[in-house]
Amino acid sequence: MPQSPLINPDFTFQKEEFSEHLNLEKYLVKVQARADKISDKFVIIFFIIGVLLAPIYQTWFFSLITGGSALLIYLLARFVLNNKFQARMLISAVYAVFMLQFIGQMHGMAETHFFFFVNAALLIIYQDWRIMLPYAILTVGHHSILAILQVTYGMDNLAYYFISYSGITITGETVAYVTVFQLVFHFTIISIMTVICGWWAVIFRQNSIFLMKNQIEVQVKNEQLITSDEELRQNIEELEAIQNKLNSVNNEMTYSMMDLENKNRVIEEKNLHITASINYAKRIQEAMLPKINRIEASLPNSFVFFKPKDIVSGDFYYYHEIDNKIIIAAIDCTGHGVPGAFMSLIGNELLNSILDKNIYTPADILTNLNQKIDKALNQTELSSRSTSDGMDAAICLIDFEANKLEYAGAKNPLVYVQNNEMNIIKADRASVGGNLTKKQKKQFTNHSISFDVPTSFYIYSDGFQDQFGGEEGRKFNIDKFRDALLNISTYPFSQQQEVLETIFENWRGNNKQIDDVLVIGFELTPS
Repeated sequence: MPQSPLINPDFTFQKEEFSEHLNLEKYLVKVQARADKISDKFVIIFFIIGVLLAPIYQTWFFSLITGGSALLIYLLARFVLNNKFQARMLISAVYAVFMLQFIGQMHGMAETHFFFFVNAALLIIYQDWRIMLPYAILTVGHHSILAILQVTYGMDNLAYYFISYSGITITGETVAYVTVFQLVFHFTIISIMTVICGWWAVIFRQNSIFLMKNQIEVQVKNEQLITSDEELRQNIEELEAIQNKLNSVNNEMTYSMMDLENKNRVIEEKNLHITASINYAKRIQEAMLPKINRIEASLPNSFVFFKPKDIVSGDFYYYHEIDNKIIIAAIDCTGHGVPGAFMSLIGNELLNSILDKNIYTPADILTNLNQKIDKALNQTELSSRSTSDGMDAAICLIDFEANKLEYAGAKNPLVYVQNNEMNIIKADRASVGGNLTKKQKKQFTNHSISFDVPTSFYIYSDGFQDQFGGEEGRKFNIDKFRDALLNISTYPFSQQQEVLETIFENWRGNNKQIDDVLVIGFELTPS
């Protein structure tokens, strides 16, 4: 029985050969090629057996002529015919010729069963039941012709001997008469063997296809597994690379975090030192500012709404008493925080030095303050540094004996409410200090307001009116601020600061405070 193509290591099938778009016959090409090689060997062996039987039975004619002719036909079928199916059908007939040759050489028909089975088994290797047909037809035809000649002409007929001498059957010998039973028996045996061997060929063919399909499936799965394994390996390598990179990044982040923590610690320590220094500066500034109870002692109806943006402020209020007069001022220095606080210290000290020279008129105070700031900050000489540093101020001189108030302003106006009517005294447009490139001498105007009736006065910086807030995040603006001052003037002075603070906080909401806030209010009544 032929070896399974799956078992034979010479038989390998690529998955491309098993495409559903190709004819299944193509998958048996290698099987049939191997069958051709086996047939080559057996035909040569059959020819050699015929030659070896010739001296024993004196059948040289059969062995050389019949066997040689069969061999030539076989070679023609194998190597000349392009149609492989026709070639194999001819090979089947060659097997039959050799079988008949051997029967003739051995002078009998009893060997039919044996030779037919052997040759049919050989044809199974092609796994095509149709190849059995020429072999069976030729064998049956031989027996039929032999029987017809035997019945028609008898055993001694020359035609019979002619057929015998041609190598189809026996020669020159007397054989038993071929009966009907023998013919039927032989035909039955041949038919059974043909059916059995043909069925085996079909089964082997189906089995080969099945095995090849399984082989292809196994190969495909193996390739898929190899591909999956390769992808898995690549994924593992990628994950390992990512893991290594993450570890590297993590290490870098750890070092960065440690470095950041160290820097934060240093910054925190510096912040603590800076905050401590600023708090110390705050104490100095608070010590510089006049005490509220001192102001309230002379001006019982008064308030100071002072709200620095930072710990220290660039806004400051000034208070000084001279005999029966009071000087009170609201001053807004350039900047806020520490820079503004330094300017406030300078401004406070310069005001003290001016008053020490008995200069009390507000306009003269502003003029002298401007000159001293220019000199202190070298603003007349410097072209690019500190030339914008200065102050906006509103200075009031209260004369209780004359029932009047003198005012001069550098950008900061005076608002007063008299007989429920608001009045605004505009300030001069120039600031104190901050000359930039202007060399001309600044002039400040002195204003006098009588308070023959109770009058409320308000001086302030621009921090309140510039604060952003409300639903649209806009500035409070000067008009709203003046309306607020007119509104709080109807309240007792003991409540005015609280109302003003409430207005400011409600407007600011969650917005940051953008500047220092200073509002001073006081009421003067005639003596």
